[in-house]
Amino acid sequence: MCDGNFSELEFDTLERQKAALRSKAAAKRAEIGRLAAAAAAAYTALAEAQQEEIQIQSELDGHTESQSRMLQDELELLDALDSVENANDVGISVGDDFFSFGPWVPTTSPRPGSHA
Repeated sequence: MCDGNFSELEFDTLERQKAALRSKAAAKRAEIGRLAAAAAAAYTALAEAQQEEIQIQSELDGHTESQSRMLQDELELLDALDSVENANDVGISVGDDFFSFGPWVPTTSPRPGSHA
């Protein structure tokens, strides 16, 4: 039984519209897939860049620590030199026995005619 309200033309039009919408949906799914892949690649690149930045910062910190140790060693050496200079007041001092001499002994024979 058909009441005559069914329109084959309208039905076919709706079928064509559905097909067009399916095509649009498939194209949008493909676009979403491409964007998701691009986003994943971007996130991977971002993570790699962040890791590289951490490594660079670590290397920078290492150089800073080396410089700090170098400066500390130099300051300690300068402090030690200052302590020596301050203890000696002026330059280097030597002990009292540095210039000690024994009895005088002539190294040549007396001259003829002298009474040595």
